[in-house]
Amino acid sequence: MVRGIEVADQIVNAPRDARRQPDRAHRHEGARGRAEALEREAKLRVADPAAARQAVERLGARLVRARHFEDNLLLDDAARTLAGRGCALRLRRADGRAVLTYKGPRLETDDRVKVRPEIESRGG
Repeated sequence: MVRGIEVADQIVNAPRDARRQPDRAHRHEGARGRAEALEREAKLRVADPAAARQAVERLGARLVRARHFEDNLLLDDAARTLAGRGCALRLRRADGRAVLTYKGPRLETDDRVKVRPEIESRGG
């Protein structure tokens, strides 16, 4: 079975140059934990998740937090107005915390990385 993996900077601690994301690294923190950023996302298909994990480790990455359960709820109206605009509103619950995230429409880029504005508000 081919699986998709996403390596997130919250989970993997790679050497500083390898994990630098200029727009995300300098989030603008607002009132009550709100953060605005440009999300950069690349999803890779791999035939062997163990081999992919080993390749990332060879680059110097290490696990800094164990896997955990997340409950994700996507919110939209009956007409799917947000989805129709290429946007999303997600409530994620994990580890006794909640994060409400607005994901704006995808920005045009010349590469295969998905880039879109993201606004998060954290609750506890």
